[in-house]
Amino acid sequence: MTNRVGLAVTLLGVLLLVTSSVGVSTVVLERGVEIEVVDDDAAMVGFETHEQSVSTENGSEEAPVDLITVTNRAERSLNLTVDESDAGISTNANDSIDAGENETITADVTCDTVGDEPSTIDLTLSGDGITIERTIDVTPCNG
Repeated sequence: MTNRVGLAVTLLGVLLLVTSSVGVSTVVLERGVEIEVVDDDAAMVGFETHEQSVSTENGSEEAPVDLITVTNRAERSLNLTVDESDAGISTNANDSIDAGENETITADVTCDTVGDEPSTIDLTLSGDGITIERTIDVTPCNG
């Protein structure tokens, strides 16, 4: 009888091991993360804003202005997308920023089409597992 009990316990143990591993083969979890931006010289991406008020020179209606310098401190290149949704603003941004490099985004602002309200430019930086978005306000021309 002890042989039967031992065999029964062994079979029950094997059965429990087999059935518990059959239920789930893989689990995929996604977690959204929002990170607040703070000043940090060692951050993965650095942003240095410039004076964003446009002053026209000698009565011209178009003025170049440096909006922001983006520094890529990541170990890989980041793709850069610039959305110039407001009329009167066009930028010279490259499509990507290499690791360890920086990019100053300059805009040509046409004062007669910007109007009296601030205009906005949306920046998106993306790479493997990283997306950073930033909105820049450009104040009206004060020529």
